Amino acid sequence: MEATRILEEFGRGYAERRPIHSLLRDLWYNFRESEMKTLSSDIREQVIALAHNRLSSRQIAAQLQISKSCAADIVLNSIGRKRQSPLRKLEQLGYNDQDIVELYNKYKSCTVIAKQLGISREPIRQALHRLGKLPVFDGRIEQKDGYVFIRSPNHPRAGTWGYVREHILVWEQVHNRFLPQGWVVHHLNGIRGDNRPSNLIGLPNKKHALLLASKAKRIREVEAENALLRRVLETGQMLLGLGEN
Repeated sequence: MEATRILEEFGRGYAERRPIHSLLRDLWYNFRESEMKTLSSDIREQVIALAHNRLSSRQIAAQLQISKSCAADIVLNSIGRKRQSPLRKLEQLGYNDQDIVELYNKYKSCTVIAKQLGISREPIRQALHRLGKLPVFDGRIEQKDGYVFIRSPNHPRAGTWGYVREHILVWEQVHNRFLPQGWVVHHLNGIRGDNRPSNLIGLPNKKHALLLASKAKRIREVEAENALLRRVLETGQMLLGLGEN
C-alpha cells in the first residue's frame, strides 16, 4: 500500500508537469523513508554493531539485505562515522609531509611510493598535490561540463586537491564576502564557463530550485511554440504547393 501511495504521488507530480529530476528525487526520498519505517530495532542494532566492526555501509547492506542508503543513515545518526580521508592513512602509518616529499624526490612516482608503503596511490597523490609537488595545470582547470576550477587551497570551499569553482571566487570577490552556507552561484545565461560578474547571481538553494523549475517550464513552453510553428509552416508549404499545381 505504501509503494502504491508513493507511485500515485509521482503520477500526480508528472501530470502537473513538475521537473523530472525533482520527481525522481522525491520518489527516492519517499521510498527510503518507507524502508526506514519498516526496519526493526534488531536490524538497527545489527547495523550499529557491524559499523563498530569497521564494515562499510555497502558491506552492512549486503549482509543484512537492506539498502545502502538506509544503512548509511543509521550509522551516521547513531555514531556519526564519516568516510575516512585518504590522507588519514598516511598519518596512521606515521608518515608526515617531509617524509612524503623525500620519497617523491627519490622515486618521482606516486605508484612506486604507494608500492613501497603497501597502500593505494590516492593518498600519495593528494598529499603531493596539497604540498604543490605535482602539476596543478597553472592553477586553472576547465572541465568537460563547462565549469572552471581555480586552485585556492586555503579557501573554505576548497576540495581535496585545493580547487574552488571560479564562479564562486568571482562572486565572493565582487561582494567582498564568502558565499553563505546553503547558497549557490547561478549563471544567468546558462553558460557555466561565463564567469563575468554581470552573469552571476547568488541565491539560496530553495530560490535556485524555484528558478530552475521556472526555466524548465519556460523551455517546455518554447518547445511547444516551436512545434506549433513548424506545423504551421509545413501546412503553409503544402497549401502553397497545391496552389501552384
